[in-house]
Amino acid sequence: MVVLWLPTTARTLFVPNGRILQRLSFVAPQRWSSSATTLSSATVDTGVDLSYGIGGVALSDFWMELVRGDHVSATTLITPNDEPQSTSNNNMPVKVRYGVRVSRSTQQLEEFVVQEKDADNEDEDEESIHPWIAKINATLASADSSSSSGGVTLVRDGPFVAILKLVRTLRPPPSPGVASETTKATNQPPPYMVETDSFVTGPLRLEQRPHVPLSGWDVFHNVSPADARGHFLLVPTLADPHNCRPQVLLPRDCQDWVQLASTIEPVGSLFMGYNSMGAGASQNHLHGHLWPSPPIQEKENQHHGWNWYGASRTESLMDFVDLSLDGENTMVEVTLLDYPCMCILLSSSPDATNNNEDGQRFDLLAKALSTALEAIGEAYYNIGILNRKQEDLDNDTFTTEVDIYLFVRSRESSPDVLPAVKLGISEMMGVFHATHEDDIHALSPDEHHHDEDDDEEEHNHAVIPNGPMTRALQDVSYEDVFDLWDNVKERLLEINLVEE
Repeated sequence: MVVLWLPTTARTLFVPNGRILQRLSFVAPQRWSSSATTLSSATVDTGVDLSYGIGGVALSDFWMELVRGDHVSATTLITPNDEPQSTSNNNMPVKVRYGVRVSRSTQQLEEFVVQEKDADNEDEDEESIHPWIAKINATLASADSSSSSGGVTLVRDGPFVAILKLVRTLRPPPSPGVASETTKATNQPPPYMVETDSFVTGPLRLEQRPHVPLSGWDVFHNVSPADARGHFLLVPTLADPHNCRPQVLLPRDCQDWVQLASTIEPVGSLFMGYNSMGAGASQNHLHGHLWPSPPIQEKENQHHGWNWYGASRTESLMDFVDLSLDGENTMVEVTLLDYPCMCILLSSSPDATNNNEDGQRFDLLAKALSTALEAIGEAYYNIGILNRKQEDLDNDTFTTEVDIYLFVRSRESSPDVLPAVKLGISEMMGVFHATHEDDIHALSPDEHHHDEDDDEEEHNHAVIPNGPMTRALQDVSYEDVFDLWDNVKERLLEINLVEE
């Protein structure tokens, strides 16, 4: 049984003006077991196993408190022209509130969208509802109630899946300059200006949200979550003004993230993600994402959180290099996967002496990641991080290891499959977020490439060679894969020489 010993002192959740939202019951010798169906304070029936945490913090508890307190919601103004592919000429704005709540009828977590009434027009009826809002609510109402992601329709393409998430169309706009041609051409963020940083300025600034401090980082909820079970932003602590910086990962950030990923409990229950400029990032303030893993809770799921994704189920490789501290015992394995988008997998590995107490393999893994990022230069990239169980069959024990998926890109969107959609880390891992029904149709497997008799085999293993999701990943992949890999490999081998 996997057990997490929680801190001996109560952990405080901080909110604006120094008020205390609540104190979670993190007091020893309380244990958190991976075999438990829910954590003790998550009394609302979510319809899923809501149990995940990091750094000793039960984020699943935190999420439930946020939802109960109506914190996971936001308002926005939209016009009929805000509807994708709308042809309306009516630009009268309407106020909309959206987010996640507990369903009154089922007591499960659900996404919602509500058009707020105009104070000057109390006689508004259903006919005055914005057509895009009406469409979103119709989709939410008809969604498969067994889905844990809340208001989704999904299609599969081999090991890949596309999820219709209409509510995500209401998320805040990108930071100024993020979508500029200069940013797209160079993978460099626009000059950082605190005046235009939506994380620290404006109505959605982070200081207004409850948060959890976590080893030099702050964890905030995302006001437009991709998963009703939880979606968080991981931001370097705002208490330090030097942390108001652009969306660029530094070596010390890599070190922090690897260490944090190693503390995820239950193992594999959280996914950490990062999008660079030109690869899905919309806000020019350093941040990562956290959400439950696997992203879809299936009744008969034989995969764990660390091997559910299309990328993590890839078994074919093209090359590899092993890193060690003594020249003998491998502590980090770096693999060039045979995947539609260029993907370098960096994995920690317990050394043969089982001397893992000092965390050296995690330090080496972080060094390997920062070295690989330097080697790819100005290429766009995404990073996905999961922890997993590594079994020791001889001693009937296991260690917790960390896997890092580094995707190297040539462009942000697929001109062939989804020309108007920015693809981020979720898509690179194999989970596509569609924001319109047309996107779902575009991502649905072509009939002549799809055989129903092969459904189960395709879902578990095979990449459909010409499936639309495969083609989308191929479209955005870095083109000179082996030339870039040779450069990465050469730089990584230098680590061995330095360390030895």
